[in-house]
Parts: sequence; structure tokens; C-alpha cells
Amino acid sequence: MAHRFDVVDGIVEVHVTGQPTKWELLEIFGKLQARDPQKTMSDLWFVSEETVIPPSWHAKLADAVRSLATAGVKPRRSAVVAANQLHMAMLDMYRQEAEGLPFEVGVFLSADEARAWLKGKLP
Repeated sequence: MAHRFDVVDGIVEVHVTGQPTKWELLEIFGKLQARDPQKTMSDLWFVSEETVIPPSWHAKLADAVRSLATAGVKPRRSAVVAANQLHMAMLDMYRQEAEGLPFEVGVFLSADEARAWLKGKLP
């Protein structure tokens, strides 16, 4: 599993390829939080088609993100770009688990749509 962070137009892009372990995903969440503890920027995740996040991990991952959120977190959003419809359905299950986070999570099929939502241009 590999990952990288880029900042593009005020959004932190997180690129994940390969098959991560749950601990590697938690490490990425921790690095993202360390880069921007108050979540002053939205984040946009690009998850490759071969990256499968089992539904049994979703609650644990959402709990970990919740525990990393510091007091005073800004209401910035997180978006995930899925590779296809099946991938989107699986990632949407994580979005449902993440509904209790102090920020919104959205899942999209296009990067343009995700960016527009992050910038508040879509409902």
C-alpha cells in the first residue's frame, strides 16, 4: 500500500493505492490530522480500484477519526472519489458510519463533483 498527500487549490488530496491494512489506514488518518489538527482544509481521497476497505473496518475507522478530531475542528468536509459504482457502494457504507463525525463525508464517482461539493457548490 502506498499513499501520498498533495495540496491542490486549498484542498488536501490523499492518494491511496494498493491494499492497506486497517493499521495503515489509521496511520494515514493520523498523518492527515497531524498536518492540519484543526481541519482548516477539506480533504479529497482518491482510492484506487484495488483498494478494498472491508465493511467490518468501517466502525473502527470512524471511531479512530472521531478520536483524532480535536476541539474546535472546523466544519470542513472530506470527500472520497470511488473508482466505479461497486466501489462507491462499498465506500458509501463507510460514509454512513462516519455520520457522527464533526464534519461531513461524501462519496463521489468524479473528482470534479467531489471538489464542487467540498467547496460548497453542491447540496
